[in-house]
Amino acid sequence: MRSIVLLLLVFPLSVSAHAFGFSHETTVNGYQVDIGYSTAAPTPNESVIFDFNLPAVHAEVPYSDVWVRVTKEDGTVVLATGLYNARFGGPRLSYMFPEDGRYTISVRYEQESEVLLETEFPITVVPASSGSIPYTEHIPGLVVGLLLSVGVLTWWQRGKK
Repeated sequence: MRSIVLLLLVFPLSVSAHAFGFSHETTVNGYQVDIGYSTAAPTPNESVIFDFNLPAVHAEVPYSDVWVRVTKEDGTVVLATGLYNARFGGPRLSYMFPEDGRYTISVRYEQESEVLLETEFPITVVPASSGSIPYTEHIPGLVVGLLLSVGVLTWWQRGKK
């Protein structure tokens, strides 16, 4: 019983960008690629969280690293980095685009320096509107998580009496 309560308490804190966000899904060389990101229309200097998945269709897909390159429409590379595939949470990247415009996200999955697959997808960064408040799109998920946590704690405390 306590493990269920712990799961319900931890779940809202461990929700990934993918749970409430958007994704690029494709199949490359027989692998299903699922790249989640926290907002469909990022604005300059807004943190966008990317998570890079190779969901298992029939068996676990082993990969050790993900290499990510972000390129502006004019060909300028604004980010090139490697991400370790962490045991818990997987490879995740938080990035702020420097300005609005069209970008290409290039991703390469590797297993111990052996390239498994490469893919890329476009993303458009829109100008920030003067009336927008950063991070407001995350408020509904945070409220639900907070209310769920309070409800579970209340239920748990009543059960201990």
